[in-house]
Amino acid sequence: MDNQINANRNLYKKEKIGYHNLIFEEKFVNDDFLENINDFIFIEKGFLVPEHELNPYSHGACTSLKRYVSTKPRKIIKTFDNKFELKIALKDLLSINSFIKKYTGLNLNYNPILYGDTLLYEHSNVHYQLNDNNGITLSNVKENSIVIVRFKNERLIVSSEVKLIEKLTPKIEINLTEEWQAFDIEIYRNNNLVYFNYDVSFMRRLHLNMSVSNRPKKIKLNQLDEFFELKTSSNTQETIIGEAIGELEELFVKSNYEMRKKLLEEQEKENITFIRPGETKKSIKIISEYIQQKQEELWIFDPYFTDKNRFKKSLDWLRIIYQCSSYPKNIIFFCKNEDKAYNFNTIKEAIKQDTQLIELVENKLFNMNFIEIKSPIHDRFIIGKNENSYSGLTIGTSLNSIDSNHFCISVLNHSAAKKILTELTEYINESNIIGNCSL
Repeated sequence: MDNQINANRNLYKKEKIGYHNLIFEEKFVNDDFLENINDFIFIEKGFLVPEHELNPYSHGACTSLKRYVSTKPRKIIKTFDNKFELKIALKDLLSINSFIKKYTGLNLNYNPILYGDTLLYEHSNVHYQLNDNNGITLSNVKENSIVIVRFKNERLIVSSEVKLIEKLTPKIEINLTEEWQAFDIEIYRNNNLVYFNYDVSFMRRLHLNMSVSNRPKKIKLNQLDEFFELKTSSNTQETIIGEAIGELEELFVKSNYEMRKKLLEEQEKENITFIRPGETKKSIKIISEYIQQKQEELWIFDPYFTDKNRFKKSLDWLRIIYQCSSYPKNIIFFCKNEDKAYNFNTIKEAIKQDTQLIELVENKLFNMNFIEIKSPIHDRFIIGKNENSYSGLTIGTSLNSIDSNHFCISVLNHSAAKKILTELTEYINESNIIGNCSL
């Protein structure tokens, strides 16, 4: 018997959930308790990693597990010839599982099939801490143990240390001269693995980015919705606590992050969002979040943006676009019939009919250029350029009809956005432009 166990300790907890009385009992039992388990079907045993869902100690310890798989309790699980099914109401079972986790640390939401089984654990835990000699100090390592520690810097192993612990030692120091950030540890006793943990690290530096945001700004709309809620920009303060990162190291880390980000964004991925009629808020959210991204210039290709019968919705978009960005914006449109759509000569007065936009137009704060072309560009694109980086969206309907159509919004990667914008800006030359209106 482990001399740390109090044989007189008894813990008894009882709770009522629905029609069920739940009892948790903790008490000392003799070793022959296991001999009385005779109704099991088979035994499963092995060693659990700290993060395993069946390890109730979590990161606190490694543990061996011996599971006696038994007949399932009929009040909870129905047994058929070819399957098991839950018999109890799911809401009640979740409450029971919560009770079990509270007192045992075991989460049966992941493994309800464990009901009726007996689980025997034998755990091993080792304490370690950072010391002042560029190493670690271990404690609670039993005698006749072999300790293997691999120190790593980034993903490179810079040193491997092996210690043979022949007698009980209160503290074991393992130091090294190389720089390191994390370590793996394995401990063996009697040729058996009794403890391990990987990628263990200590907080030597705390990098805080604190942002303070104001309340979202509400923009009143005409027809798309009652209003659009614009997230305001935040003030960010950066603080580093602990060891300062070297300038050269910081340069490599940040540069690698930016290059990796571009490569990941370039890869093909699931980037299509399907929109149904009435899902206006969903489409406005996707489009406005893109427009809010930092750009040097923005191009919107929408042939029917100035159609008169839906122009109030276009005015709503102009309110949103103005509030989302301060950079130059180009809107390319087509006017087949001047009785049904505004052209480059009439668009300014049409916009000035909007009570919120008239002041912006008259004070030349709009920063938008409307370009009328001779023939429509069928697909709708919103494409942004920022230095040498391109991005964008394709939209399966005009912006002023997102509330009434089935369509898709697709994200364009850098190469696709660059190719499309290059092709379309080459197409929009003097021979294909009827006129433009800068506001």
